[in-house]
Amino acid sequence: MKVLIVLLTLLVITFQGGCGIISVLATPTSYEKKIAAEYELVVQEEKKLLVLVDQPGWINAGVNMRFYLTDEFQKNLVHRVELLPETLIDYSKLSEFRSNQSNFSFLTPVEVAKALEADWVLFIKIVSLDIQKISDADYFSGQMIVRTALFETATAAQVWPDSDGGKKIKVGFDSERRGREFAIRRLARACAYCTTRYLYNCPKEEFKRFDDKSSIKFQRWEQ
Repeated sequence: MKVLIVLLTLLVITFQGGCGIISVLATPTSYEKKIAAEYELVVQEEKKLLVLVDQPGWINAGVNMRFYLTDEFQKNLVHRVELLPETLIDYSKLSEFRSNQSNFSFLTPVEVAKALEADWVLFIKIVSLDIQKISDADYFSGQMIVRTALFETATAAQVWPDSDGGKKIKVGFDSERRGREFAIRRLARACAYCTTRYLYNCPKEEFKRFDDKSSIKFQRWEQ
């Protein structure tokens, strides 16, 4: 009888421990926890998306930020949002269209997208851009603010974000020691990441980025 009681006790302890193990295994890891997309961008294979960057002429004309931003946005759309590369309109095609249109600056993002046969257009407007060399050293500080919005070409409707004026993204750093070219690319990379994270279910631990200055505590960035 005593032997039976001991065996039953061991069985209960094992069962309870097993449930604890199962419970732990069932708990999502920090990587598995997701921040839900504000708009989950899924472009079908037959649909095309245009990344369109507006760089006003008065913003540091010596920096072709249009190219850098387009390149970084497309990389993020492929590797993070998981769009197919063939669904993205090539930058060279957009550049050629821009060069051949004397009235390009007067076209809306949707009009440009229609001309290039894109079904969607992710519009990025550069609000401010500042890259400064620090003293005599080859160190640079950088700051950039953009507003982004996603439009559906067929309806001309802004599908993201819900607010007018687009999603405001601020990025920057106080010191970059790898030269001006790297500083420019770093701003573009941070901007693309901090925008596209809203277009897919982003792992919680990846959501924040070091160069992200969009938090309310960075009020010194306000225009």
